[in-house]
Amino acid sequence: MRPSSQPRAITANPITRVRFWYACLLLITAVFVVRLFYLQVIRHNYYQQAALRGQLKQYEIEPERGTILAHNNGTNTPIVLNQTLYTVYTDPKFVSNVPATALAVQKVLGGNASEYEAKMKASPSRYEILAKKVSKQKRDELTALKLKGVGAQETNYRTYPQGQLAAQLLGFVNDEGNGQYGIEEALNEQLKGTPGQLKAITDAQGVPLAANRDNIVKSAESGKQILLTIDLGMQQQLEDIIKQ
Repeated sequence: MRPSSQPRAITANPITRVRFWYACLLLITAVFVVRLFYLQVIRHNYYQQAALRGQLKQYEIEPERGTILAHNNGTNTPIVLNQTLYTVYTDPKFVSNVPATALAVQKVLGGNASEYEAKMKASPSRYEILAKKVSKQKRDELTALKLKGVGAQETNYRTYPQGQLAAQLLGFVNDEGNGQYGIEEALNEQLKGTPGQLKAITDAQGVPLAANRDNIVKSAESGKQILLTIDLGMQQQLEDIIKQ
C-alpha cells in the first residue's frame, strides 16, 4: 500500500494561500497606482479645466454711453447725459433661506415679497432681475445686509437735463441699451461703446475674487461724444412757434 500524500498537501496550503492573497494585494495596489497616474498625470489638464469651469464666471462690463451736446450761446451744453443707478439681481443657486431673503429685499426696495421669492426659486436660472433703477442709497442698504445670492450691478441710464427739448430729434434708449428713434438710433454704434469682459475665479458663494491672479480683464470702451449742429435757443424758439 502506497503512503498517502495528504499531510504534505496540508503543509503546503497555508503558504499557497498567503502567496495568493499577496499577489491579489499587489494587483489591487497596481490598479490604484495606475489609476492615480492616469487621473493625476495623463488627465490632469482635463480635470483642472473641469474644476475651473465650476468656479470661473464671465461677467460683462457695461461701457458708458457717449453723451450728446448742442450749441448754446457760444458754448457746448450737454443735452443727454448718463445717470448711474443699479440693477438688483439674484442668483437662486446661492439663496439658502428664500422667504427671509425675499422679505429683507422687500423692506429695502419695496415691491412685492412674493414676486421676489418666486424669482429666487427660478431654478435652474443663475440670473434673475429683482429691480431696476435702484438708487445708490438703497443699493448700499441692501449690500450692508450681506444677503447670499443677492447682488447689485452698476447700470447707466440716460437722463435729459433739458427736459423735453428736442425730444423728437434725440429719441431714447431702451432697457437693452440700444437707441430708439432719432439721434440715439441713427448714431447708436458710435454712442454705445464696446463692452469689457471680466473672467473671475469665484468663491463658494459665487462672489468674484478680484485679487486672484487668474482674473482676465478687458476694459470697456466708452461711446463717443456727439456734438449736434443745433442751437438750443433757436430750438426752443422753434418748438414754441410750432406749439402756437
